[in-house]
Amino acid sequence: MSVEQEYRDAKLRLKTNQPINVAKGTKLSLDTVAIEAGRKKGAIRRSRYPSLYDEIIKEMEETTETPLQFAQRKRDDYKSQRDHYKGLLGKALGRELLLIERIKELEKEITTIKQNNPMLLLKKL
Repeated sequence: MSVEQEYRDAKLRLKTNQPINVAKGTKLSLDTVAIEAGRKKGAIRRSRYPSLYDEIIKEMEETTETPLQFAQRKRDDYKSQRDHYKGLLGKALGRELLLIERIKELEKEITTIKQNNPMLLLKKL
């Protein structure tokens, strides 16, 4: 496989958010493509790979977020996290209430057993 093909494969992995050598969610850039392909930063130069260089630059410009888009995406991420944790909290509170009710039932059961069987109150020596 040629080096240029390795770069193209790395670029595809970054676009599909399935990188091997860099963290998921890493933005597409010349350096990240090079690192993902197992090379050093700055390895992709216009003089070496003009068509690949132009492709990556074009895709970087297409995927560049404005500050407003970035803020909206972050807001949506935080909202989804909030909703997730809200659901977990609701479930936890529901479990807690059920357990409190069960404890009360068991305490009542213990008191009725003790009342019906006074011999249980004697301690073993």
